[in-house]
Amino acid sequence: MKRIILLVIFTAQFLNALAQNWLPTGNGTNNGFNGGVNLQTYNGKLIAGGAFSQAGTAAAHGVAMWYGTDWSIVDSSMNNFFAVRPLIIFQGQLYGFVSPINNTPGYIIRLDSSFKWHIVPNSNFAYQTHTGYINSACVYNNELYIGGYFDTIGNIYANHVAKWDGAAWTQVGTGINNEYVNGMIVYNNELYIGGAFTEAGGITVNDLTKWNGSVFSDVGGGLTGASYWAFRAFEIYNNELYIGGDLDFAGGVPMAHITRWNGSSFDSVCGGFGSAGSPEAMKVFGNKLYLGGYFSSGVFHNQACTWDGVNFDSLGIGLNAGPTGFEIYNCQLYAGGRFNGTGLPNGVAVLDTLNCSTGVNEIHKLDYSISIAPNPFTSQTTLRFGEEQTNTTVVLTNLLGQEIKTIPLVHTQQLIIDKGEMKPGVYFVQTIDDAKRICNKKMVVE
Repeated sequence: MKRIILLVIFTAQFLNALAQNWLPTGNGTNNGFNGGVNLQTYNGKLIAGGAFSQAGTAAAHGVAMWYGTDWSIVDSSMNNFFAVRPLIIFQGQLYGFVSPINNTPGYIIRLDSSFKWHIVPNSNFAYQTHTGYINSACVYNNELYIGGYFDTIGNIYANHVAKWDGAAWTQVGTGINNEYVNGMIVYNNELYIGGAFTEAGGITVNDLTKWNGSVFSDVGGGLTGASYWAFRAFEIYNNELYIGGDLDFAGGVPMAHITRWNGSSFDSVCGGFGSAGSPEAMKVFGNKLYLGGYFSSGVFHNQACTWDGVNFDSLGIGLNAGPTGFEIYNCQLYAGGRFNGTGLPNGVAVLDTLNCSTGVNEIHKLDYSISIAPNPFTSQTTLRFGEEQTNTTVVLTNLLGQEIKTIPLVHTQQLIIDKGEMKPGVYFVQTIDDAKRICNKKMVVE
């Protein structure tokens, strides 16, 4: 009986170790509030923007840089922002939108490949006599589109939406009649815009419209939401456009906070979330759609879940508030949000799951041909391949993404891994062969 109990305990611990969990990114940021934290990968670094004054031990005001093990200031010569968000790459450079403070206009900055900030000329934006905000940005037809709480930008009048070709600002039709232009995405070669508005380009729409480069049009009757923040997130998954937020109906049909659009009609996503709450962030990682938001306690653990095309499932432990954005960096999924607490991630978290094939169609997985045994192990284990490896690299990393070992393989079908100085815990094993095929495995050291 004692052996059975010990086996049950060990099995539970092992399954928990292999579950997806959220981990801190160093000390994180000291403030995830006031709109959450926006993330963007750029030139091998993860850039975070938000209303914070410190990231890790760095006095980074409004924007910071994570390089896998710690935080730093992006450019010390320009390091005094209230908040920088959203972040987007345009024409090879990172653009950030500086939030206004003390009734001054907001403006736009760009980061070059040497990690130097530059103020984009003629980029001040405002709304009548009030400060303005940029809520969304997207690149479409090699132009940068922005939407939000503004009616002027640079030297032009723009009705809550405008576009930038790298040299000048231009109106987008006659614009949109409300400042809550909260999201943009390109789908089927058209720019989709979501928010809380009733008119786009002079035509009646409901919280959702699309732009083909010349005119706005309705999208299936649009969305009906419960608040000005009716729309919160876009993502493309399995060739369909997923839309999440406080929406109650899509095309006149009840949808409960989430729906999907196939280019001609809306469809339910497993009945939606009911009274669970609204997703605020969505991202495809591996073969699943990851969602974060204000979900009711007990429905999804720690305000995050996954969708595999059939079912929703709870996601990991380690957060006490919902993610406001996701980004993939070094084969791992990062979340920015309002979460914080002693012993918990602050502002930015990373999922302890490695997937280097995400978004790269030409990479083939080798899961069927690689095994690790024993797993877990106490002193050594063996990595076995289904075929001889002529030029393969094996990389071992810990849960923080730190590289432990890199081992080249030539003309062999197995590799013996010694525990050595590896501490007990979960490790990732990544193999890359000469055909650039990638396989990711987990192993547990006792």
